[in-house]
Amino acid sequence: NKTFGYIALAYENSRIDYHFQLVHWFMNINQLLKRLSDAKRTSILVSHLEDIYTKDALTGLYNKHGYLHRETLLQSTVTCFLFDLNRLKYINDHYGHNEGDFAIQVIGHALSSVTRSTDICARFSSDEFYLLTMDYTKEDADELLTRVYKYLDNYNKISHKEYKISASGGYAQSTPGASLSKEDVKALFSKADEHMYQQKQIFHQDLDK
Repeated sequence: NKTFGYIALAYENSRIDYHFQLVHWFMNINQLLKRLSDAKRTSILVSHLEDIYTKDALTGLYNKHGYLHRETLLQSTVTCFLFDLNRLKYINDHYGHNEGDFAIQVIGHALSSVTRSTDICARFSSDEFYLLTMDYTKEDADELLTRVYKYLDNYNKISHKEYKISASGGYAQSTPGASLSKEDVKALFSKADEHMYQQKQIFHQDLDK
C-alpha cells in the first residue's frame, strides 16, 4: 500500500518482452523497501513509547523512570542538585492548576537552559526536580544555582502573570575521584534536600517581612 518509486522500460521495435528474472528482481526490491519502511516506522514507534515511559510530558525532562534508567555507578566528582518550586499550592489555589502547571514548565525551562548535555535532569514529583552532574567544581555548582535564579528573575521582569515564579535549590558534592553507588548518590540527594530546605525557609522569611 505504498509507492516507493517507479521504473520506465522501453523495448526495441515496440516488442513487449521481458525475462521472468526481472519480475523476480522487482519483487525482491519491493520486499526490501517494505521491510526498510516497516523498520523505520517501528523505530519511530519504539522511540515514541520510550519517551512516554521516560520523559515528563509537562516539562520534557526525564521523569523518575528515565532518571533511574540512566543512573549508574559513578566515578568522579558528582554533584547532586535538588530544586523545588516555591508557593505551588498558592498558585494552584489562587490562579488554578493550569497556572501551576505553567509555573512548573518555567522551572523546567530554566533548568534545561543551564545544564550540560551530560547532566541528568528529571522531574521527580509535582514540583521537585533532581539534577545529577559530574565533574562540577564548587564554583560550577554555585554558578548553576545563580544562573537558575537569574533565569527566573529575568522571566518575572517580562512576565504579565499576577504571580512570580521562583524556586529554592540546594546541592551536595562527593569527594573527587570517589566511586559512588546508587545508595551513595541517594545520600547526596538527601544532603542537597537539606540545603534546599534551608533556602526555602529563607524565602518564606523574606515573604513575611
